[in-house]
Amino acid sequence: MPRIPYIPVNPVSLVCPQCGAMAGKACKMLRGEVELIHVERIFAAAANDVVAKKELSENTIYGKSGKRKLKKVLNNIARSAANAEKKWR
Repeated sequence: MPRIPYIPVNPVSLVCPQCGAMAGKACKMLRGEVELIHVERIFAAAANDVVAKKELSENTIYGKSGKRKLKKVLNNIARSAANAEKKWR
């Protein structure tokens, strides 16, 4: 059986729970050059990633060791996002 490729969820593809920015649009623009995305939107994408990866791992593509690695990666992402948010406040 061929492996199903995993494509991570892009935060911009979701509606922002913080400001309501539509899918495909940035939350805010900084000086008309830099697109800003709220951390809550990134967390929503990470949550969708967890669900997608869980479904894939149940089909024995990633297996049990992959689940442990995924949890570590997601925890590191959450920690990094929280630290970045603290810096901006």
